[in-house]
Amino acid sequence: MLASKDPYIESAYQQLQIISQNQEKRLEYEAREKAVRDHLQFMREAEERGLEQGMQKGIQQGIQQGIQQGIQQGIQAIILDNLEEGISKDRILIKLQKRFSLTEKQAAQYYQQIAHKGI
Repeated sequence: MLASKDPYIESAYQQLQIISQNQEKRLEYEAREKAVRDHLQFMREAEERGLEQGMQKGIQQGIQQGIQQGIQQGIQAIILDNLEEGISKDRILIKLQKRFSLTEKQAAQYYQQIAHKGI
């Protein structure tokens, strides 16, 4: 018999013999098995939800980073183009504030960072 060759199968077979002799023990065993299966299913579903949420959060962060990089590149292009055209710092700052909804301080910071690199 296969059960006598494999200790795991033999152990399971013995448990099955004991459980099948007593209906109350069988019901307890089935309840425990159901609880284990339910717990494993709950854990799998929780893991799937966590992965999905993590992916969505990562996608959103990637989009935000892309938008921010695009804005920064646009700001840099405007500053450098206007400097090449000989437009004054004050006029460039006004354009930055208007086009990118920046405060005066933010526009000045961008200008300072980019103008010094571009020169």
